[in-house]
Amino acid sequence: MIWEGIYSNIKEIPAYDFLDTEAWVQSQIKKLESTIANPTKLKEENFPLKTLLASTHKAKVVDYGGSLALSYVALGSPKDVEYHVVETSAICCAASELDIEELANVKFHEHPDRIDFKYDILYTRTALQYAV
Repeated sequence: MIWEGIYSNIKEIPAYDFLDTEAWVQSQIKKLESTIANPTKLKEENFPLKTLLASTHKAKVVDYGGSLALSYVALGSPKDVEYHVVETSAICCAASELDIEELANVKFHEHPDRIDFKYDILYTRTALQYAV
């Protein structure tokens, strides 16, 4: 449960960062496993990224809110792409503990201000609504 109690207005509701919880991490690990087994759905959703990568040789991509690099995995984990994901500390920690071949070339970062290199593509598939 995220909230419990009765509140007279929305400002009284305590802050809760669901995206940094174990429950969220486990749901993303399941989604990663599903994507590895059947990348078709996410491949279609990532058509813009696929198109951009087709026109950029050896691209550097920063995927803001990219979870466990689901978009990268759905596109077949292209080896000629330098792929970086900016995510919560819980997701970054989980990624460092996973031994999955498809993530071998992905680097995870907790803070976007630690991206200290030029990149070709800044990609955000579903994170804009959380970027507050």
